[in-house]
Amino acid sequence: MGDGLDVIKNEQVVEVVLAGMGGALIKNILTNGKEQLDPVNRIIAQPNIGEENVRQWFMRNDYILTDEKIIEENNLFYEIVVGEKGNKKSPYQKEIEAKQLFFGPFLLRDRSTEFLNKWTLNQRKYEQTISDMKQAKHKDESKIKQFETKLAWIKEVVEDGGQNKKFDTL
Repeated sequence: MGDGLDVIKNEQVVEVVLAGMGGALIKNILTNGKEQLDPVNRIIAQPNIGEENVRQWFMRNDYILTDEKIIEENNLFYEIVVGEKGNKKSPYQKEIEAKQLFFGPFLLRDRSTEFLNKWTLNQRKYEQTISDMKQAKHKDESKIKQFETKLAWIKEVVEDGGQNKKFDTL
């Protein structure tokens, strides 16, 4: 029991699992406990939301995204994101595009049924959010634009039903 990664201060832990919280919180735990991560070779994260935050943290902190899975249970979707310590100059580390960061490059490449189900559901949520934001008294046009861009990506992925994998670069 303890605060974040402080509990492994005097341990030689080589793998860490962070699950059941948001991606922003996982990112904060990793950032605040960075000193404890020196011996850690693999981080397995299961963010409930904000998976993009974990992928970004990996890229900026010498961890290479090595695998991702998505699981659906009772209309809830769980993404598992795996990063392994590596040199940023490794031939296996490619610059991940914004779309890949958003969807997950491995998930985007594989486009499982669970992946398509998640983004079909999220498409409706994004459409409703944009509609609500446009009706607000004080509109944040830049935020609306960000949501519209991501909605366009979602439509592109959902509408092709996994047939046209034009985002593939892995």
